Amino acid sequence: MLAFTGFGLGWVNSGADYSRYLPRSASGAGVVGWTTFGATAAPVVLLVWGTLLAGSDKKLSDAIGQDPIGALTTLLPTWYLVPFAIVAIGGLIGGAVCWTSIRPG
Repeated sequence: MLAFTGFGLGWVNSGADYSRYLPRSASGAGVVGWTTFGATAAPVVLLVWGTLLAGSDKKLSDAIGQDPIGALTTLLPTWYLVPFAIVAIGGLIGGAVCWTSIRPG
């Protein structure tokens, strides 16, 4: 949850970037609404899918609670963990870079 929160808050300060290239006649509520929808659609789908997956099996739920990455190794082929790690680490680095590049000082 900390990673999700930190990544989401990292985008808060760059709100002007969402509307920079839109015409002045664009609705403010539309910009906020569509940006929020676009930013939350994929995480909500993944959160629901993960919740259903964890709730589908008591043994899997306990394994995820103790070691989420280790639990994935029992479900997925070993080669899949390499792209998963690249995407996970890249996302956290991207959020951190964005946060540090827009923070004053």
